[in-house]
Amino acid sequence: MELLDVIGKHKKDFKKWFYDGEQFTSELEEALVEVFRDQMPYTVMTGETADPTEWLNDKLSSLELRDIFSTGDNSNYFKKEEDDES
Repeated sequence: MELLDVIGKHKKDFKKWFYDGEQFTSELEEALVEVFRDQMPYTVMTGETADPTEWLNDKLSSLELRDIFSTGDNSNYFKKEEDDES
């Protein structure tokens, strides 16, 4: 599964993290680990050397998602709204 697929599937929870700084839900975190499992060191994934949630936060922050979601075809994809009852 690709990152945009995960974001689409967990859009409401992702927005809470993205805009409000809330923690990932367990379902969202599991999906993100799956997306980044080839990049996340095993010792981080198991929590031996670092917190996997922190690693995911750092990884997503490094992707400059605000730029991705504010341009082109993605410009309306991820606006902060009080929508999404899903």
